[in-house]
Amino acid sequence: MIRKLRFLLCVAILIAASIDSFAQSRRLEGTVLDPDGQPVIGAGLICKEKNSAGTVADLDGHFTLPLPDGVKTVVVSSVGMETLEYDVTGSKLTGVVIVLEF
Repeated sequence: MIRKLRFLLCVAILIAASIDSFAQSRRLEGTVLDPDGQPVIGAGLICKEKNSAGTVADLDGHFTLPLPDGVKTVVVSSVGMETLEYDVTGSKLTGVVIVLEF
């Protein structure tokens, strides 16, 4: 009886974990560049509606940002550059090139 309960508990946990991972299936992927086409290393990207979701561009300016439900705008910023707001409703979400101005 205890084994069956443990098994059912494990199955329930696995189902709950897989449902949570499907809930955040949208993500924004791309590159942050300056006006000269150079990567903006360390550019910050944060979801405007949910400040807990964010990421930083890598050495090549590439980033991947999971988009929680309800997010409509991503704020992109870097020191010495203008902040940009990128609309993710109805926009392309992969292969995005974001150009930050000085």
